[in-house]
Amino acid sequence: MDASTIIALVGVVILALGSVAGLWRFLESKIEKATAVARVAEADAQTVRLELAAHRLHVAETYVTKAGMTEQTQQIMGAIKAVDAGVGRLNERIDRMIERQAAE
Repeated sequence: MDASTIIALVGVVILALGSVAGLWRFLESKIEKATAVARVAEADAQTVRLELAAHRLHVAETYVTKAGMTEQTQQIMGAIKAVDAGVGRLNERIDRMIERQAAE
């Protein structure tokens, strides 16, 4: 092998190593960017989880369950029936008072 062939061969090897190094650096930068995006997405997901947990707590503290609403409705209806019965007895007592006054 003569000197020009060796120089050409060394040049090709350097070119190949440079290309591999450049490709490696390019891929490494893409991976770093993707990792940064993944970290941001993970932070956003954690924020959403915390907000969802806070909303669930708010709903649990603020709103009534179906069973709770049924129980409250039954209690209110029972109270209304008791008032109705009391008004009915009051009407009967007033009627008796009026009858007594008319009889006198």
